[in-house]
Amino acid sequence: KQWYQRRVRGLKSFSLLHTCHWSHRCFALPGSTGSGQVYEPPSVTMLCVLVMALVCATTTAIEMTFELQEHEVQCFHEVIPKDKKFTLEYQVISGGHFDVDCHLMSPGSQVIYKEQRKQYDTFHHATVEEGEYTFCFSNEFSTFAHKTVYFDLDMEEGA
Repeated sequence: KQWYQRRVRGLKSFSLLHTCHWSHRCFALPGSTGSGQVYEPPSVTMLCVLVMALVCATTTAIEMTFELQEHEVQCFHEVIPKDKKFTLEYQVISGGHFDVDCHLMSPGSQVIYKEQRKQYDTFHHATVEEGEYTFCFSNEFSTFAHKTVYFDLDMEEGA
C-alpha cells in the first residue's frame, strides 16, 4: 500500500490510498525508479471526486486581519493579470464605530472603488490592464479608536 499526498490549490491536503491487488492492472508511477511504487487506475468515483475538487478550487484567495491605528492608512499591493475577475471583501471586526474608508486603484492610478466609513463591503471587478493594484484602508478620520480589519481578495482562475 502506498499513500500519496496531493495539494489542490485552495483546498486542504488530501490523501489517496492506492493498493495493487493481484486482480487489477498496476502501473509504475511516472518518474519512479521501479522501487515497488505502484499505481492503481482510479475508479470512476475517485475521478468524480477529483473533478469536483478541481472545480471548487477555481479561485485563489488572499486574506488577512490587521490592526489599523487612529489617523493611519495601510495599503496592500497585488499584481493581477489583465482580464482577471476578482472580489475584494472587507469588514471591521472591532474598534470605534466599526467603520473605515477603503479605496482601490488600478496600475494606472485610477480610482476604481472608493467608499467612506463603511463597516463592511464587497466589490467585484474585472481587470482591464495588467499590473499592480493597490487597495488601501484608512482610519484617518478617527482621533482615538484603532480598528481591527479583515479582508479577503479572491481571484478567479482562468478568467
